[in-house]
Amino acid sequence: MGDHNNLVQPQCVVCGELLANESLKPSKLKRHLDTKHPNLKEKPIEYFESLKPNFHKNQKIIKKYSSVSQSALKASFLVSYRIARCLKPYTVGEELILPAAIEMCTEMINEKVANQLKNIPLSDTTVARRISLISNDLKLQLLSRLTGKFSLQLDESTDIANEAILLTYGNFFNIFDHTKKIESFKKKLRIIKARVSSGNIDNFTNVSEFLEEDSSIKYEDISELVNEHLTNLEQLFNQYFPEDIRVNYEWIEQPFAVDIMTVNMSTDIENQLIELSCDNKLKQMFCETSLEIFWAHLCTGNYAELATKAISILLIFPSTYLCEKAFSTMANLKTSKRNVNTKKLS
Repeated sequence: MGDHNNLVQPQCVVCGELLANESLKPSKLKRHLDTKHPNLKEKPIEYFESLKPNFHKNQKIIKKYSSVSQSALKASFLVSYRIARCLKPYTVGEELILPAAIEMCTEMINEKVANQLKNIPLSDTTVARRISLISNDLKLQLLSRLTGKFSLQLDESTDIANEAILLTYGNFFNIFDHTKKIESFKKKLRIIKARVSSGNIDNFTNVSEFLEEDSSIKYEDISELVNEHLTNLEQLFNQYFPEDIRVNYEWIEQPFAVDIMTVNMSTDIENQLIELSCDNKLKQMFCETSLEIFWAHLCTGNYAELATKAISILLIFPSTYLCEKAFSTMANLKTSKRNVNTKKLS
């Protein structure tokens, strides 16, 4: 009997074919024997019983090597994913990672274990296929999530071959988290400027070490330059992020504590906020979950309009940083040398 997906099924000891349960009928068994193994139809039943022990033995061997193959396949995907994350050439798997892993296993464990690593396929073409499959899977996962509220950020550029590249980012996260980090950095920047003005440069360890190593240069000689740099940085941040977006949307962060009189919204939505602020059950949920989950939970029901407004604000992109960073990464990856190699492969 064969075990397929935890279901016990009849199985031929000659060819290994899994049969339907109704195939146990004598007429069905005879038909299988006559059509698939006509040269054995005159054999006695003892002959087939004698095949059973060897058949089970072969099954165990197949299962063992199948398990090894599955492990090698999974390892191939894991390494390929790491190569993609680290933005390394596809050849690094076969030329560096695998040989290094084999040598480490040989030294740290034994040669038998190290030899098993040789079964991991990591050629450049294999890594390219693995990354393509991972990319498609991530795309499907992303598409499956695009059912609720989200925002998009788009930007266009060209690569080394002058081909147009369109980047798209979907945002499911909370802009307030970004805003907290931005406002925190702006406050730190003001404090650092005050420290530097008084001669305290503890925040700049490299500058401190440089001044200690070169006694011919005094801090007074570079203080004006440092102050100018910090001032320009502060102005740049204020230009990108002129105000704290949370000021006008305190009701999103603190719906149960905000002063309703300070909220500026339509009467219907304001009434929903008043009712929400008195709901002790939802107040408990608010304390136990994130802002995104809390407001998403309210998108259907008595507070749908209020929640929809909150979600639309939470999902705003704070800057074009993601697209700018991605294009910088692309410029490092798509060099003229790699472009030539790609053309040769295609």
